[in-house]
Amino acid sequence: MPTLTISKRLPLAIISGLISYFAYPSPDFWPAIFISIAGIYLSLRGASFWVGFGVGFTAGLALYTAQIYWISQYLGPEPLLALAGLEAIIFAMAAGFMALVSTRYSSSWLIALFVGCLWTGREWFATHFPYGGF
Repeated sequence: MPTLTISKRLPLAIISGLISYFAYPSPDFWPAIFISIAGIYLSLRGASFWVGFGVGFTAGLALYTAQIYWISQYLGPEPLLALAGLEAIIFAMAAGFMALVSTRYSSSWLIALFVGCLWTGREWFATHFPYGGF
């Protein structure tokens, strides 16, 4: 598996995060979320924990900004960036572990199991924090 450099990981993470917007009800192209998640995983695969954390923060910030842009229409850009940034930190923590899993295991089944558990755990945490759930 070829290892991506950080100069390729970051743009892939940003573009993949932003693609999630198209799965939103208004554009209504639901397969976009699968493209988004696959691109985010590819940007993390084979990275160390801290590179995965940084790339995950970038991907999470793009993803959440694309998903909750409507907040800025009512509250302005500051709450949008604050909430997207907070969620991106949570996303980054899970992404760091996803990157670590992809380097520690060679079995595709184990990687899929662990990444799926990490993704689900991150989603569970995000539904309970902040403010009683997001």
